[in-house]
Amino acid sequence: MTTSAEIIYQRRVRLLDLAEELGNISAACHQRTTGVRRDRAKRGAAQSRSAARLSST
Repeated sequence: MTTSAEIIYQRRVRLLDLAEELGNISAACHQRTTGVRRDRAKRGAAQSRSAARLSST
């Protein structure tokens, strides 16, 4: 089982790997946060549609 500290560590390592690949830590951070925001927006939209379908039945 993976602890939350290990998950955070793994995410940081992946971020630093991406920063090395891109050659820019700011670009790597932006790419990661943009992905998180996009995922949250999609999840929120899906939940809204599900709630609307449930209330219409």
